Amino acid sequence: MKRLGWWIAFAFLTAAAILFTVFNLGAADIDLGLWSGAVPVFAVVLASLLVGFVAGVCVAWGVGHRRRRQLREHTHRNAALQRQVDELRRDQAVQPHKAIDTGQPVRGKLVVGL
Repeated sequence: MKRLGWWIAFAFLTAAAILFTVFNLGAADIDLGLWSGAVPVFAVVLASLLVGFVAGVCVAWGVGHRRRRQLREHTHRNAALQRQVDELRRDQAVQPHKAIDTGQPVRGKLVVGL
């Protein structure tokens, strides 16, 4: 069901882009310093959207830097702790089991009804 929603949204946005392109075929004069010329309006708008999208991705990547660093540190720490747990389990399996001495004397039988 979720995939169907994505396909519907994709179809809607594609139809909107095609209609926008058809209705904005007029030319706009662009002067970028090194290059100048006539470009269709839809190309200017779509190029602006692409540049905005790329800028947004770059900003989001930069903001997530601290979170990715923390995740990397936690991953390394978890791996080290897992190695330590495995080593302790291995050492415990090799050692013979010992009886624990509580230090209390063994009590005799309880005699009831004297």
